[in-house]
Amino acid sequence: MSLSSETFGSVVVIHAPDELLQETAQALQDSVRTHLEQGHARIVLQMDRTDLFDSQGLESLLDVQEGIRAQGGRVCLSGLTDTARTVLEMTRLDRCFEHYESVIDAVSHLK
Repeated sequence: MSLSSETFGSVVVIHAPDELLQETAQALQDSVRTHLEQGHARIVLQMDRTDLFDSQGLESLLDVQEGIRAQGGRVCLSGLTDTARTVLEMTRLDRCFEHYESVIDAVSHLK
C-alpha cells in the first residue's frame, strides 16, 4: 500500500489511510521514513478520511512522531474526523499532537 503525499514548500502532507490498523500502519511509517530520508522533516498527516483505528494504528502515530522528532522535525495532524477526534481524546493522544482543522492551517503553522 502506498500513501499519496503533496509538498508545499518545505512541508510534506501525507494522506493517512481510511483505516489506521495494523495492516496499514506500516504504510504510514514507510511513507514518513521515505520523506525523512529525502530531507523533509516537517510533516502534516492529513486525516480527513481516517475513521477506524486499532491499537497498532495509534501506536504507529506515536512511532511516526518519535521518528520525525529524532530528525529534528515536526509533525501535526489536520482534518480530523469526528470519529478520529473522539478516539484521540479517549486515548489522550490529542494531547500529544498539534492538530488543525485544515491542511492550510497545518502547513502554515509548520512553515
